[in-house]
Amino acid sequence: MHYLTRKKFDSLRSGKIKKGDLVYCLRGATLGKTAIVDPYTEGAIASSLVIIRLSEGVNTKYAYFFLTSPYGSELKDRFDNGSAQPNLGAESVKLYVVPLPPLAEQEEIVRRVEALFRLANAIDNRVAAATVHAEKLTQAILAKAFRGELVPTEAELAHREGRSYEPVSALLARIRAADSNNGAPPKHRRRRAQ
Repeated sequence: MHYLTRKKFDSLRSGKIKKGDLVYCLRGATLGKTAIVDPYTEGAIASSLVIIRLSEGVNTKYAYFFLTSPYGSELKDRFDNGSAQPNLGAESVKLYVVPLPPLAEQEEIVRRVEALFRLANAIDNRVAAATVHAEKLTQAILAKAFRGELVPTEAELAHREGRSYEPVSALLARIRAADSNNGAPPKHRRRRAQ
């Protein structure tokens, strides 16, 4: 947002916005980007924008939703006359064909679209929360796995099955004791050459 003096604003012959106008981008990467002028009651636009001032009987949000819809985007692409940079002429925007149902129907369409956007936002929020929860759960599962808490130990399984369990340390001690009783190191087999 840039500001200009009252004197400069008063000297402008065109490009002055009013509350409820739509501003529509005509050039560059933001071609077709649309905004409703609100809460500002006055201001001026840059040369890359055009003001769309609606007639009586046209709901501002209905026009906004139309211009930002896939059909509005298709019109923007159809009239784009830029080669190196996307570009629309203000005269081209005047050629857009906009389906215009009665005002009551426009208002109902706006009500339903806003309800669907609220639902989509609620779903997005739930998905984001579930993603965070899943990431925390994944970390907790990995931590349990590396602490050996995820699956029963051999001792627990032996106890459940009613069999005896000898820890590896006890088995190694028993083997060492048996070897030390013999007094000789274990014999190694030699391989015959073939």
